[in-house]
Amino acid sequence: MNISNPFTVEDVKRSDQVQITSKMAATATFRGLCVIDEYYRNYINPILEKFNEQNELQQAINLLTLRLSSCLRSISSMNSVAHFNGIAAVTRVVFELWLDIRAIDRSVYTDTEKKFWVFVKADRLRIARKTVKYDEANPGILESSASIQKQYIASEATKIERDARELWGNTEPPHWSGTSDIRQRAAAVDLESQYINHYPLLCAYTHGGASGFSGLDEDTFHSLVFMFHKLAMDTSIDALRILDRHCSINSEIADFEAKIKYLEEVSGLILTDLQLMTLGEPQRLQINLDQFGD
Repeated sequence: MNISNPFTVEDVKRSDQVQITSKMAATATFRGLCVIDEYYRNYINPILEKFNEQNELQQAINLLTLRLSSCLRSISSMNSVAHFNGIAAVTRVVFELWLDIRAIDRSVYTDTEKKFWVFVKADRLRIARKTVKYDEANPGILESSASIQKQYIASEATKIERDARELWGNTEPPHWSGTSDIRQRAAAVDLESQYINHYPLLCAYTHGGASGFSGLDEDTFHSLVFMFHKLAMDTSIDALRILDRHCSINSEIADFEAKIKYLEEVSGLILTDLQLMTLGEPQRLQINLDQFGD
């Protein structure tokens, strides 16, 4: 992986002559996300997929990181303003994954490992019961049989409910942390400012209706896309550091810290290149998205 910086101090000074447009900024963060996506797919995912002898905490972080990687793959496939809704929706998932990964890393809540995995089962039980209840009240409406849900309830409900009462005091916790309040969960992991700046917008552009779109021009759309890209980049890099703390992935990746630093800076390097190209200078930063591998 080529992590060299092709720009001198004088190059950066010249680039400062060029006003950064919202489209230019969004282009830089989009391409930076593509680099991070390739890094995950070629370096990180293979490690996670073969990682053995995990404890429950490692399993949780690995699972959440793999889902984060899937989100990065989606966002890096959406390369125009026409994909704005998709970018917002997936970035909202990314932010919620960030809250979970940080909470697990910091052991913010008691019985973290057990709560995380019991909640997975409890939520499945809740959905299964809703499905069966509807099926019994409206026979023949469901497109497929509810037999799997009935079997799950019969075989798992007693133990799940016992564990849930022990951990949360009720059988249907809203989230493994015990609270559905996203802002509260963000504050607990030092991400309240990111919540205030981003989450309401992500919700507005994910939910239906016209309130989020009325009167917005293309420049604003590009500015928002830039913000969402940046949030996804910050999340993905923080997740890598957390993953390393718990699973020591740096032992399998040469120059791990240098590569992470490059990922932190890559969108800025791309932006500098775009500014210099606006001045008529040749492209300096050659990013081959298939280059990853030592």
